[in-house]
Amino acid sequence: MVAQEKNWKARVRVISVSPNESAKIQVIGGDVKISNEVVPELDFTYYFNKNWAAELILATTNHDVKAIGTSAGNIPLGDVWLLPPTLTFQYHLTSLKNIEPYIGAGINYTIFYKADSGAVVNNVK
Repeated sequence: MVAQEKNWKARVRVISVSPNESAKIQVIGGDVKISNEVVPELDFTYYFNKNWAAELILATTNHDVKAIGTSAGNIPLGDVWLLPPTLTFQYHLTSLKNIEPYIGAGINYTIFYKADSGAVVNNVK
């Protein structure tokens, strides 16, 4: 779904959030795995001119957290919510009639919130 008024465009899309985690468990060995999730996403694009734009992507996701490959097997640690707002700057190619490709680069700062511990652990951070 796309809505546009002059320099602004708002869209609803679907995105995949795939955390790149790295943690080692000292006592029982193993690693930490955070689930990948596919969710609806809302974004707003502001066009500075016909070629240059900035886009803000907004979505929130809930991820399961597990200890995997430990000496005690795989252990559910709990779940955590992520808010990964992303700001991209884009150069839109305008020479094509019916499609609107662009080249972009951006930044992301992921906020972790509402961490719920599983039955085995006292605190997930």
